[in-house]
Formats: sequence, structure tokens, C-alpha cells
Amino acid sequence: LTETNRAARIPIVEPPVYSGDPLKFQEWADAFNSYVGQCACASAYEKKAHLKRFLSGDALSAVEGLLTTKEPDAYDKALKILTRRFGHPWTLAMAYLDKLQAWPTIEPHNGRQLQK
Repeated sequence: LTETNRAARIPIVEPPVYSGDPLKFQEWADAFNSYVGQCACASAYEKKAHLKRFLSGDALSAVEGLLTTKEPDAYDKALKILTRRFGHPWTLAMAYLDKLQAWPTIEPHNGRQLQK
């Protein structure tokens, strides 16, 4: 009973809207899965509605067609597509390489620039 009371007082934290940045996918996926688990939505329709609500840009484009169907497993398929497209280790590695290559050159003996 105490555990139930404590859980009832903790506010449900909504995940951020995910737009397709591979570097942010895992954090978003963890937050989204936690949110869907906390809100105890039973129907496939509700799960798809929540997924659509927290997607935008490339991420939404990748699964938008599935989210409008009445397939019972469309939600699971959409999550698999998102994981394959944005959470695949190769995609993540390439995103980190792109980020490293985009870093500005640091001048020698410039500690302030290095701290940024």
C-alpha cells in the first residue's frame, strides 16, 4: 500500500519529442518506454497515438505510414524501424564521427578553447 501511495505521488515524466538524431535516440527510447509503461495504455491505438505525439521530423517520417494503419502489430513494427534506423550501432558510430569531424580546430596553447 505504501508503495502504491508513493507511486501515485510521483509525477509522470513525459519523454522529449524525438526528431531523428541518432545521438539522442537511446535516451529518448528509454524515456518513451518508461512513459508508455507508466501510463498503462492498454490498446494498440493509444500506444500508436503516444508514439506519434513524441515523434517529429525524420523519425516521424520513418514510421508515419505504420501509425495510420489498423494493423495490431504496427506499434511494435514502428519501434523496430526506429531502433534499426536511429539506434543501430553503425548509425550511432557514424553520428559520433560526424560530430568529431565538425568540431572546431583548437589552437595550440589555448586552454580556454579546449574547455569549450
